[in-house]
Amino acid sequence: MYESLFIFIKGLLILGVIFVAGVQNIKKIIDFINGVEIEPIKVDLILYYVAFITLLSIGLFLYFRSMNKKADFKSSILKIETQSALVDGALSLGIGTVFVIISLIPENSSLAFMTSIGDAIIVLIICLLFISMPLMNLFPLHSLNNQAISQSLEAAIL
Repeated sequence: MYESLFIFIKGLLILGVIFVAGVQNIKKIIDFINGVEIEPIKVDLILYYVAFITLLSIGLFLYFRSMNKKADFKSSILKIETQSALVDGALSLGIGTVFVIISLIPENSSLAFMTSIGDAIIVLIICLLFISMPLMNLFPLHSLNNQAISQSLEAAIL
Protein backbone atom coordinates (compact mmCIF):
# COMPACT_ATOMS: atom_id res chain seq x y z
CA MET A 1 0.00 0.00 0.00
CA TYR A 2 2.68 2.49 1.01
CA GLU A 3 4.81 1.57 -1.98
CA SER A 4 1.94 2.42 -4.34
CA LEU A 5 1.38 5.74 -2.57
CA PHE A 6 5.10 6.54 -2.79
CA ILE A 7 5.17 5.71 -6.51
CA PHE A 8 2.11 7.86 -7.12
CA ILE A 9 3.49 10.86 -5.22
CA LYS A 10 6.95 10.52 -6.79
CA GLY A 11 5.34 10.26 -10.23
CA LEU A 12 3.38 13.45 -9.52
CA LEU A 13 6.57 15.19 -8.38
CA ILE A 14 8.48 14.19 -11.53
CA LEU A 15 5.52 15.25 -13.66
CA GLY A 16 5.44 18.54 -11.74
CA VAL A 17 9.14 19.19 -12.34
CA ILE A 18 8.72 18.50 -16.06
CA PHE A 19 5.56 20.63 -16.27
CA VAL A 20 7.03 23.61 -14.39
CA ALA A 21 10.26 23.46 -16.40
CA GLY A 22 8.23 23.37 -19.63
CA VAL A 23 5.93 26.26 -18.66
CA GLN A 24 8.78 28.48 -17.43
CA ASN A 25 10.78 27.95 -20.59
CA ILE A 26 7.79 28.42 -22.91
CA LYS A 27 7.21 31.74 -21.13
CA LYS A 28 10.86 32.69 -21.63
CA ILE A 29 10.69 31.93 -25.37
CA ILE A 30 7.38 33.83 -25.76
CA ASP A 31 8.84 36.81 -23.91
CA PHE A 32 11.86 36.75 -26.23
CA ILE A 33 9.62 36.58 -29.32
CA ASN A 34 7.58 39.51 -27.98
CA GLY A 35 10.69 41.63 -27.69
CA VAL A 36 11.35 41.38 -23.96
CA GLU A 37 15.07 41.76 -23.46
CA ILE A 38 16.48 38.63 -21.86
CA GLU A 39 19.93 38.66 -20.35
CA PRO A 40 22.39 36.44 -22.20
CA ILE A 41 23.36 33.39 -20.22
CA LYS A 42 26.55 33.71 -18.19
CA VAL A 43 28.13 30.29 -18.03
CA ASP A 44 31.11 30.94 -15.79
CA LEU A 45 30.50 29.11 -12.50
CA ILE A 46 27.31 27.40 -13.65
CA LEU A 47 29.31 24.79 -15.58
CA TYR A 48 30.86 23.48 -12.35
CA TYR A 49 27.42 23.11 -10.79
CA VAL A 50 26.03 21.43 -13.92
CA ALA A 51 28.98 19.02 -14.05
CA PHE A 52 28.55 18.10 -10.37
CA ILE A 53 24.78 17.57 -10.62
CA THR A 54 25.14 15.60 -13.86
CA LEU A 55 27.75 13.27 -12.36
CA LEU A 56 25.69 12.88 -9.18
CA SER A 57 22.55 12.07 -11.19
CA ILE A 58 24.39 9.56 -13.38
CA GLY A 59 25.82 7.91 -10.27
CA LEU A 60 22.37 7.71 -8.66
CA PHE A 61 20.87 6.38 -11.90
CA LEU A 62 23.49 3.61 -12.12
CA TYR A 63 23.12 2.76 -8.43
CA PHE A 64 19.31 2.58 -8.50
CA ARG A 65 19.36 0.58 -11.73
CA SER A 66 21.89 -1.93 -10.34
CA MET A 67 19.85 -2.32 -7.13
CA ASN A 68 16.69 -2.86 -9.16
CA LYS A 69 18.54 -5.41 -11.31
CA LYS A 70 19.46 -7.31 -8.15
CA ALA A 71 15.73 -7.30 -7.31
CA ASP A 72 14.94 -8.69 -10.79
CA PHE A 73 13.44 -5.30 -11.75
CA LYS A 74 10.47 -5.94 -9.44
CA SER A 75 10.87 -2.87 -7.22
CA SER A 76 8.55 -0.05 -8.22
CA ILE A 77 10.33 2.31 -5.87
CA LEU A 78 13.72 1.66 -7.45
CA LYS A 79 12.16 1.99 -10.90
CA ILE A 80 10.75 5.46 -10.13
CA GLU A 81 13.99 6.55 -8.42
CA THR A 82 15.95 5.39 -11.48
CA GLN A 83 13.65 7.41 -13.73
CA SER A 84 13.90 10.45 -11.47
CA ALA A 85 17.71 10.34 -11.54
CA LEU A 86 17.62 9.92 -15.32
CA VAL A 87 15.38 12.97 -15.77
CA ASP A 88 17.57 15.07 -13.44
CA GLY A 89 20.74 13.95 -15.19
CA ALA A 90 19.33 14.51 -18.67
CA LEU A 91 18.14 18.01 -17.81
CA SER A 92 21.50 18.90 -16.27
CA LEU A 93 23.53 17.36 -19.10
CA GLY A 94 21.35 18.98 -21.76
CA ILE A 95 21.57 22.40 -20.18
CA GLY A 96 25.31 22.01 -19.60
CA THR A 97 25.86 21.04 -23.24
CA VAL A 98 23.87 24.04 -24.41
CA PHE A 99 25.85 26.32 -22.08
CA VAL A 100 29.12 25.12 -23.58
CA ILE A 101 27.81 25.60 -27.13
CA ILE A 102 26.36 29.02 -26.25
CA SER A 103 29.69 30.18 -24.85
CA LEU A 104 31.23 29.53 -28.28
CA ILE A 105 28.70 31.61 -30.27
CA PRO A 106 30.08 34.99 -31.41
CA GLU A 107 27.95 38.05 -30.54
CA ASN A 108 27.42 39.05 -34.18
CA SER A 109 26.44 35.54 -35.32
CA SER A 110 23.01 34.69 -36.74
CA LEU A 111 22.75 32.28 -33.80
CA ALA A 112 23.30 35.02 -31.21
CA PHE A 113 19.66 34.67 -30.08
CA MET A 114 20.67 31.30 -28.62
CA THR A 115 22.64 33.10 -25.92
CA SER A 116 19.28 34.27 -24.55
CA ILE A 117 16.97 31.29 -25.14
CA GLY A 118 19.16 28.29 -26.01
CA ASP A 119 18.69 26.80 -22.55
CA ALA A 120 14.92 27.19 -22.82
CA ILE A 121 14.84 25.36 -26.16
CA ILE A 122 16.82 22.36 -24.90
CA VAL A 123 14.78 22.14 -21.69
CA LEU A 124 11.57 22.02 -23.75
CA ILE A 125 12.99 19.26 -25.94
CA ILE A 126 14.04 17.26 -22.88
CA CYS A 127 10.62 17.78 -21.26
CA LEU A 128 8.91 16.43 -24.36
CA LEU A 129 11.22 13.41 -24.41
CA PHE A 130 10.61 12.53 -20.76
CA ILE A 131 6.96 13.46 -20.18
CA SER A 132 5.82 9.90 -20.84
CA MET A 133 7.81 8.40 -17.92
CA PRO A 134 5.80 9.85 -15.02
CA LEU A 135 2.55 9.43 -16.96
CA MET A 136 3.26 5.72 -17.42
CA ASN A 137 3.92 5.40 -13.69
CA LEU A 138 0.73 7.24 -12.79
CA PHE A 139 -1.42 5.37 -15.31
CA PRO A 140 0.22 2.00 -15.93
CA LEU A 141 -1.26 0.13 -18.87
CA HIS A 142 -0.12 -3.24 -17.57
CA SER A 143 -2.56 -2.95 -14.66
CA LEU A 144 -5.46 -3.20 -17.08
CA ASN A 145 -6.40 -6.74 -17.93
CA ASN A 146 -7.28 -7.86 -21.43
CA GLN A 147 -10.94 -8.32 -20.55
CA ALA A 148 -11.29 -4.70 -19.43
CA ILE A 149 -9.59 -3.51 -22.62
CA SER A 150 -11.88 -5.69 -24.72
CA GLN A 151 -14.97 -4.42 -22.92
CA SER A 152 -13.87 -0.81 -23.41
CA LEU A 153 -13.26 -1.37 -27.11
CA GLU A 154 -16.65 -3.09 -27.52
CA ALA A 155 -18.40 -0.23 -25.72
CA ALA A 156 -16.66 2.33 -27.92
CA ILE A 157 -17.60 0.49 -31.09
CA LEU A 158 -21.25 0.00 -30.09
